[in-house]
Amino acid sequence: MSPNGEPLRNPFDIRELGPAAEGALQPWGYPEHEHLYLGVDQTQQAYDRFVEFLPPMRKDGKQPGRLVVVTGERGSGKTSLIHRCVHHLQQALADTTLKIVDLTRYEPFTPPAPDGRSELWSYFDRLAHRVLTDVHLEDANYPEPGTAPAPSAYRTLSSQLRSRGEFAAIILPAFLDQVNSPGQEGDFAPEHPVHHYMGFRVERVFFFLESRNPDAVRAWHRQLDGNGKAEAIVLSLGPLKANDGWTYASGRLARNPDLGWPKADKQMMEKLVPADPGLTLSALRELCHDVWTRAIADGDATITDEHISTFYERQAESFEERRPYPPDDPPVTEDPAAPRTGGPPEAPQPPATDEDESGDQTDAK
Repeated sequence: MSPNGEPLRNPFDIRELGPAAEGALQPWGYPEHEHLYLGVDQTQQAYDRFVEFLPPMRKDGKQPGRLVVVTGERGSGKTSLIHRCVHHLQQALADTTLKIVDLTRYEPFTPPAPDGRSELWSYFDRLAHRVLTDVHLEDANYPEPGTAPAPSAYRTLSSQLRSRGEFAAIILPAFLDQVNSPGQEGDFAPEHPVHHYMGFRVERVFFFLESRNPDAVRAWHRQLDGNGKAEAIVLSLGPLKANDGWTYASGRLARNPDLGWPKADKQMMEKLVPADPGLTLSALRELCHDVWTRAIADGDATITDEHISTFYERQAESFEERRPYPPDDPPVTEDPAAPRTGGPPEAPQPPATDEDESGDQTDAK
């Protein structure tokens, strides 16, 4: 129970702040999410680079478009970082209108076979016309979907925005990694699709994309000339740092320090990342949410190594239950102890708990 007698809420459960909090933070739609970002996973450094990258924003005059690409592993916080960048842009344009089009839930791109280039362009066109539909500026003479290619559609959008002194931020679906990248085999995409969005740039429109292939994005970025580099930026999110387990947990607990939440030991939390190098920000959030939920339910005052180990044990059990059997290796019924081949890699092991072992931004979707 909390000091006021109400049931103690999990400090890592932020669903009461809006549906978007269940996945990526979205401060441009839910301003209260802004204070939930934490300095882990290099997200703060990436965000600071974006702020420096933005030109002075003016309602009138020429405003070149910009392209922002965020790279990082699955679960590293790419989408949350993009939403934070859009929120900053929204604040920088507080004296005018920023029309935000979030296409992340739009139909996914399906990689086609050999003649995929035309299919990719068709996808570009559908996204562009979805943008025009969502922006729906009054008196805008937009072409009907399918009647004009993406470059023409974005030029029309730019013209309408310029006439009104407004801007647009377009958050594109995560489709870049579904298309061949430079150096990969394939006949239909000799360059990374992000190359095309450099060509789609128009005044007053900001494109935001994400990719799990930093090498391909960097290869594209190196090919840009000076003007291109001035109008495009690549923000890279790396792995969690050794002390990010403690940074994340202590940052969440500090939101309401007097509510009587189970306490965490700094040295124990700092062991998490060194003991599980593959831990991502989203996985760290899941771990903390699960551990604190069970500690609160059991009335425990402190998070211990046993809580952490139990979490990993349950993860391993769940992983084993979901593990598929290869076609030539059906479930064993007569001899459960018989070895089984195939299946996914081994589940992660619990962090080390020996007393003499020691370790040494931002939620995600």
